[in-house]
Amino acid sequence: MDAVQSSKQVKLSVGKEFLLFLCIPASIVLIVAAIVFVPSVLAKPKYGFIYQYCSDYYCLQDYTTNSSGKITPKTNNSSLIWDSYYGRQVELYMHDMSTNTSKKISLAEANDHILNRSITSPDGYVLKQEGSSNGGFLFYGLRQTRGSWYLVNGLKKKLVDVKQSAQGDSIKFLGWTK
Repeated sequence: MDAVQSSKQVKLSVGKEFLLFLCIPASIVLIVAAIVFVPSVLAKPKYGFIYQYCSDYYCLQDYTTNSSGKITPKTNNSSLIWDSYYGRQVELYMHDMSTNTSKKISLAEANDHILNRSITSPDGYVLKQEGSSNGGFLFYGLRQTRGSWYLVNGLKKKLVDVKQSAQGDSIKFLGWTK
């Protein structure tokens, strides 16, 4: 009888260890998934924004937001020879949070809105660019690539779809739309 009882205890012990062996990695995966995905699910920014985009590091024109919340152009008065060849034109974009899309707009359309120049939106979000990297095994081949743009409020973070190209982007935040 003791041998049968001992055999049952060994089988029970092996079953518990196997179950424990499966539960620990599964719980780690669930915790990591929660840490990665919950902040983006909880992020619900309400305010859109207007930004300028240039497809290069050097642009012929620049925009600024004045104290009354209107956008005014600031032209580069440089007369350097390469300005006409290398200088790029700035484009204005409005990002709509309800659709998470950006659309190109004119200066007149941008000035239909009164912009809030604060870095932080009225609902507490900040527009930030976070770099990404392409890595190999451990740190071999690690290099920075262009990053994605996010609206961040504490631990809450929402990826925003802003106009970008492969390299050399110049994005400047102009203000939150009301």
